[in-house]
Amino acid sequence: MSIPLRIFLDSQHYALLPVLKLVFPGLSADLRCDGLLSYFTWIDRTHVGTLQMAFLRNHTIPYLDLEKEHAYCIREFFRGVCIDGVPITEFCFPGIAMPDHFAVILHFEDGRTLQIAFPMHWLPLGGLH
Repeated sequence: MSIPLRIFLDSQHYALLPVLKLVFPGLSADLRCDGLLSYFTWIDRTHVGTLQMAFLRNHTIPYLDLEKEHAYCIREFFRGVCIDGVPITEFCFPGIAMPDHFAVILHFEDGRTLQIAFPMHWLPLGGLH
């Protein structure tokens, strides 16, 4: 299982871009909907992924853990919502449901569940909470 990351380079970090591409071989440029340039990659939940995260922290490169961001946005989006008059009681996040989609399982007060797969780019609150 991998974690999707969005990495932001400001002018003080541009010189690190060649090194960043070595540390994150799957790094790709990503033009966000707000017109800002960021970089997208996946990191594994392994020792290598831990070292990659340490590189970002050591160089104070801002990044966004999209898995955590999606979970936050989905919780906030559905806070206090009832579907067919039944309140949502719990949220479960099994991770990536299918390529380029993030899953949530909604648990309802009456015992029913509903799984929804959201596109990776879907951030209803604009992201960056």
